[in-house]
Amino acid sequence: MEIKYFDKEFVERTKYIVQTQCKDEFTYDVTLLLNCLLGLVSLPTERTKPNSTLFKNECVNKLKSMGVIINSMDDDKTFRTVKNALSHMNIAPQNKDGVVDSIIIRDRQNRNSPVHTELHFTVPQLREFALFVADKHLERLLNKNL
Repeated sequence: MEIKYFDKEFVERTKYIVQTQCKDEFTYDVTLLLNCLLGLVSLPTERTKPNSTLFKNECVNKLKSMGVIINSMDDDKTFRTVKNALSHMNIAPQNKDGVVDSIIIRDRQNRNSPVHTELHFTVPQLREFALFVADKHLERLLNKNL
């Protein structure tokens, strides 16, 4: 299958995978969800212009409203934490009753620096955030406001 409009189609396809495949019935649901989330946060994070604050603020406000921020120095670092932490595999799954119950992600300046941002997601919250980012990026593409 060809891809004509990479950004839009990538986000739509990844969103579809999150909606249809990242469910408890699938043995590797959390692994697939983390992979999808990495793509969903990487693309819009890289496409967001430095002076474009609306998308960044919406994402950070979503994280705040979800109550997943444990430690954060500022909104800019919080915005980039999900992408950076997933990219650098700063992921700590938390297990309960033989399944992944939640995910802790941390970001730092470099591997010797202290953690500047820490987020704790339940698996449903991780899925909710992935879909939120997908929807917001698709909305931006529709409005061509990157």
